[in-house]
Amino acid sequence: MTPLDAILDLLRTAVPALGTEPVELAHALGRTLREPVVAAEDQPAFARSAVDGFAIGIDDPSVEFQVVDFLRAGDWRPRALARGEAVRIATGAALPTDGLEVVMREDAEFAAPRVR
Repeated sequence: MTPLDAILDLLRTAVPALGTEPVELAHALGRTLREPVVAAEDQPAFARSAVDGFAIGIDDPSVEFQVVDFLRAGDWRPRALARGEAVRIATGAALPTDGLEVVMREDAEFAAPRVR
């Protein structure tokens, strides 16, 4: 047994794992979360951008894109993107369709109305 294994064994013996106890959220302050918290559904229930950037087709091989729209946080305007099209998107905005990826603003060269 390595010294680390011996120490871990000693700790497990001296400090047993805490049990679980369900409590209401209002009484949870100062407690330690023992189990994962899982939501029944995503909120909001749509794909949204985690960064400011440009939404493009995930399989679009283009290097330069025509920016065809700008979505701010809270905006939702569904639309399909043709090859070579991009949507400028702010953090929190809903992606306009499935099959998109967002390129971070810092990783793009933007000169309206085109982005590389």
